[in-house]
Amino acid sequence: MCAAMPASAGCENNWKRRMSEWLAMGGHAVFVWSSFGLAAATVLWNIWAARAWMRHARDEITEIWDEDDGA
Repeated sequence: MCAAMPASAGCENNWKRRMSEWLAMGGHAVFVWSSFGLAAATVLWNIWAARAWMRHARDEITEIWDEDDGA
């Protein structure tokens, strides 16, 4: 109903109320949002750790190849 009507204070407040209720997750927001945050942090840490490990392995291989070239 509000989408077809011009933006009015009633529609805006209704949208804000519904968004606020959704973000509150029925009183479980602390658990839900902290779980999402922890999952996102874990994924980002895994990506960073894999890239760091790959960089380290590449450096070791390069060092070994350089030693073999000098012999």
